[in-house]
Amino acid sequence: MTPSRRNVLQGVAAGTAAGFVGLAGAQQTTTQQDGQRQGFFQEGTQVGTEMVANGQLTAPTDYAVAEGPNNREFVTDQTGQVYAITENGLSDEPFMDITDRMVELGTFYGLYADAQQNYDERGLLGIDFHPNFAENRKFYLHYSAPPTDELRTINWDHIEVVSEFQATEDFGSGNPDSERQLLRIPSPQYNHDSGPMAFGPDGYLYVPMGDGGGANDYMYGHVPDWYENNIGGNGQDIVHNLMGDVLRIDVDTQGEELPYGIPDDNPFAGEAPGRDEIYAYGFRNPFGISFDSDGNMFVADAGQNLWEEVDLVEKGGNYGWNVKEGTHCFSTERPSDPSAITDCPSNAPDQPYGGAPLQDPIVEFPHEYNGDWVGITVIGGHRYEQSTIPQLQGKYVYGAWTADPTREAPDGRVLTAEPPQNFGQGGQTQTTANQTEAAGNQTTTQEGALQDETTTTNQTTVEPAETENVEKAPAEEGTPGDVTTTPTGEEDIPPQGPGVVPRDQLWTMRELVFDGEFNWFVRQFGRDADGEILVLVNKRGVPEGDTGAVLRLVPSGQGDGQQTTEGGQQTTADTDETTTAAQDR
Repeated sequence: MTPSRRNVLQGVAAGTAAGFVGLAGAQQTTTQQDGQRQGFFQEGTQVGTEMVANGQLTAPTDYAVAEGPNNREFVTDQTGQVYAITENGLSDEPFMDITDRMVELGTFYGLYADAQQNYDERGLLGIDFHPNFAENRKFYLHYSAPPTDELRTINWDHIEVVSEFQATEDFGSGNPDSERQLLRIPSPQYNHDSGPMAFGPDGYLYVPMGDGGGANDYMYGHVPDWYENNIGGNGQDIVHNLMGDVLRIDVDTQGEELPYGIPDDNPFAGEAPGRDEIYAYGFRNPFGISFDSDGNMFVADAGQNLWEEVDLVEKGGNYGWNVKEGTHCFSTERPSDPSAITDCPSNAPDQPYGGAPLQDPIVEFPHEYNGDWVGITVIGGHRYEQSTIPQLQGKYVYGAWTADPTREAPDGRVLTAEPPQNFGQGGQTQTTANQTEAAGNQTTTQEGALQDETTTTNQTTVEPAETENVEKAPAEEGTPGDVTTTPTGEEDIPPQGPGVVPRDQLWTMRELVFDGEFNWFVRQFGRDADGEILVLVNKRGVPEGDTGAVLRLVPSGQGDGQQTTEGGQQTTADTDETTTAAQDR
């Protein structure tokens, strides 16, 4: 369909939590009662880490393998560089540097950011290589570009860009002059910019996009949706913009008005109401996307004040934001009150959504549990399908940015989620689920995506409600290699209490135990050419310094115990302490 261009209402609604982060609060402590550990996550497999690369990285944002004879590996830095990975770590010079095309980090044009703040979510955010990179030398970058003069006059902050580039003929570097911009999506606020993108097993490019930023999904640049109890927002909108969605495009074809093609089976393709590019929607800040070998798509969605989630994404799926945060009703009027609304819809309207149900996540954890911080901002990972660490086989490995409520200490955590026993046996995957069947064409008549769009906003009232009480979940049985007791032999107790989802409704969640210390901000995950899990980390919560590093998970006792400090210097951890504190941002 063809969306109309709209003017922007330049009012700013108050918000209580912003961007990539959740609420600040008391410092994390370890609570023990009656000799029993009270943490939210049970302890899982013990692992080591091996340093892959460090020294020049500020804040690594994505990792990708260029499939070909050499299966070269690359990491992106938020500050604008793409580095190749060599036997000795990072390449001396960047494979490509797009700093001159990006918004200047720390310079804000919207009305939401504090002009003096160092925290920034924009930058070079994602990379992936064409499945036929060895033949066509094409690769794709997601980055934040400066706003146009027109956007600046209405206080929009920047433009999210997805571009195609080509490597030089000798594959030695990226050619900046080869840029072909595919998507230009104006963003009203500086935050909720998403990050990595991924080619699916069908050969199409899947591009997650955040809801436009700010808080609550109801500020200027956030359109009204169908849910009258909440103000906003872009997460539920499928007509006016491409924010709060996972997009699917065909980079190998072009439409009459678009620099890419639309897959025929996209849920809103052709004459169906809704933007042709949308594959799934209802996201706040989808931060990490991956596919397993069965074609299942995993997307982590960073929560706001209370809960974090990971979704198993299906075609046409509605993942709830801002009607819900995780499995819980969300209130734009009282976002920090879990009892503000307890009775919210379970389905979207028939038109134009086809009555799509609001999908619950496979993983959910709170920011705080029993007075302790659990984790700030979920970081999406990958399903482990190798045999090097057999205890992780089949589990989804993901994390939390930090556990420090002040967001200043590198207190991240690495987590696992084990699927139910019947997972993959007749269940829907990303290639089979389609809640909105509609015929489509390879091209589209909609307005070109390269035309910068603006939107209008509206506000409605909110009705208060209450939260549900959840009974205690039964204790989980340990899997081979998982630690089900603390080092002192104390039993782990599954979390319980108001708002805690029973564990039998989620995948089984545990926290990895590290040899030595793990004092890092967890920024993203990757897989190397052998399919082993990589953790992208740094020591700073802002894009400054050179403490970024890439770590590989290895079996316990086989890691190098290296830690990176300011200036890229390495030290060796000499303790066996485990970092158990964490919190969702």
